[in-house]
Amino acid sequence: MGSIFGKRYDPTEDAEEFRVLKAIVKEALVTRVRKLVKAIIEQHQLKNQHENTISDNADFVDVLLSLDGDEKLNEDDMIAVLWEMIFRGTDTVALLTEWVMAELVLHPEAVVKEVLRLHPPGPLLSWARLSTEDVCLSNGMVIPANTTAMVNMWAITHDGVVWDDPHKFMPERFVAEMGGVDVDVRGRDLRLAPFGAGEGCALGKT
Repeated sequence: MGSIFGKRYDPTEDAEEFRVLKAIVKEALVTRVRKLVKAIIEQHQLKNQHENTISDNADFVDVLLSLDGDEKLNEDDMIAVLWEMIFRGTDTVALLTEWVMAELVLHPEAVVKEVLRLHPPGPLLSWARLSTEDVCLSNGMVIPANTTAMVNMWAITHDGVVWDDPHKFMPERFVAEMGGVDVDVRGRDLRLAPFGAGEGCALGKT
């Protein structure tokens, strides 16, 4: 079933009229497409007249024009390839991108938290503290006296003990209905505290 000029056509019932109208639409479209794509090819041919090799800023058209021997394309084949790339490829990629964004915005907070976890804007938090004496941590590590210590938030957010698959982008880890955890990024949960914690917490947390 198709619609042309406001009238709906069934190819099985209006076969002849539908075929004629389809041919008219195709003829007009093909003519315009050929004119557009041919102009693109000619522009590249003119640009490449004085170049023997493909430059560093060459594009897909330049690559097609550089083909030689059995791989060389005639004008009709080149137009067909570029038609696919310009029109079909562009539309499908744009549509896919739209759906990706549509799915992501279903859980915006989870996406933001996961981005903050993977890429904390301040990997080393400004909680600089100077030890006045030797400090022995629970894991046996000793911080000598007069040592400046800082919190490495990047190390925490990429620690496999704290996070499953820490190097993977998985927003669902913060979605409750998917078994995720509820983490407050405003400094109340040190598993993910990109803005710091306590009185020195960054104003950007709001």
